[in-house]
Amino acid sequence: MADFFFYGTWEDSRTYLETLVHLERFTFVVDMWYTEPVALQFTTVTDDVESTVHKRRRLYLWSDECSQFPPNFGEPTPNELMMISLSGSGPALDLKLPACFELKGKLSVGIGWLGYQPQ
Repeated sequence: MADFFFYGTWEDSRTYLETLVHLERFTFVVDMWYTEPVALQFTTVTDDVESTVHKRRRLYLWSDECSQFPPNFGEPTPNELMMISLSGSGPALDLKLPACFELKGKLSVGIGWLGYQPQ
């Protein structure tokens, strides 16, 4: 898998996300635990979407141009939670927006990445 690593603040992440949304080429799927096999997807950034993405910074980017299969869920855990399994989905771009926080009065800027599935 090819990866691109980058650093940024939440403001940078919001700018990256808005830029990708404005391309109108992707459906964004939030990587999170689900109780039902229905993925949280979006194509525009609303306040609710921004709040969710701020907490769950990993997203999958589906595109009509390159994604052959829809999001597929893995087997549920014993407590009936499930996540999207990329091995039976996509291919899709894998985006993790960087975390940023203050620690002892200093700004700590996290690392993000953009990658894609080899197959």
